[in-house]
Amino acid sequence: MNFTQAFITSLVLINLIACSSQVSPIKAWAEFWHPMPQRYVNTVIQRLTATGLPMQSLGSVHYAQQTFPLKVVRVQRVAKQAPVCIFAGVHGNEIAGTEAALSLIDDLARDSSLYPQTNFAILPLVNPWGWEHGFRYNYEGQDIARNFALQGTQETVLVKQLLAKESCRLVVDLHEDSQHSGFYLLTYANPDPSFTPRLVQQLAKALGVEVAKQVPQGVYQVAAEDFATNPRPTLSQYAREQGVEQTYIIETPMQLALEQRVSIHRKVLDKLLTQLPSHTRHLAPCENRGALLETF
Repeated sequence: MNFTQAFITSLVLINLIACSSQVSPIKAWAEFWHPMPQRYVNTVIQRLTATGLPMQSLGSVHYAQQTFPLKVVRVQRVAKQAPVCIFAGVHGNEIAGTEAALSLIDDLARDSSLYPQTNFAILPLVNPWGWEHGFRYNYEGQDIARNFALQGTQETVLVKQLLAKESCRLVVDLHEDSQHSGFYLLTYANPDPSFTPRLVQQLAKALGVEVAKQVPQGVYQVAAEDFATNPRPTLSQYAREQGVEQTYIIETPMQLALEQRVSIHRKVLDKLLTQLPSHTRHLAPCENRGALLETF
């Protein structure tokens, strides 16, 4: 029995136990695995190559007899300017973020006037094994999003190297949520705490979609003093701790159609890129202290 078969068998047992314990088996199952047509990382690499944009390999992750390269696409619009760093596919079953990152790369390749004052470093697929198999975790069963502390995973080691090299001026991590019906954002110590709630409300109205009801104003804001209380920092929190002053997680609801989820990611990215306030060293107080950190 290979790892995938063993993992699926384990999930079936978890599901049966959940049923006997009167725990919602649907929610527990959706958190780990989403059935989908077979996907292949090579098709993503071929799509990136076809754009003609500069592409580099951060390195590769190695599992059993398979090797998966992590590719980063760079777009240089302005000389000697730190890039906006965009990550997607940290959780393999959250496919809309990867699709949104790929569509942004396609548009940047086709239109040199798009975001003319912005440089980019885009890693559209952080968890290639999980993405191919529709699993949230990597081959080793590790949640990459929660392993940016201590030794981390093969994937986090490569992402950390990118963050150390690029000195990103903005980090955005694209995610999805199987539990909330609306979209929302999370930001760490945003210098302008009123900016993101305004952005979320504007987008909800423009797109005709709802904001997650359990999230006040559609934003979780975590202050710098709360970082130390979270022993398993997310990619965005890790980047913030390394000195990136603007870091965001975008969450879209999985219950929406894929096309709509991709559209939300792209619209939020556009707003962040075109309307983000100037950087400042002032750290805003936390409005929703440490809320729902385990979701990401």
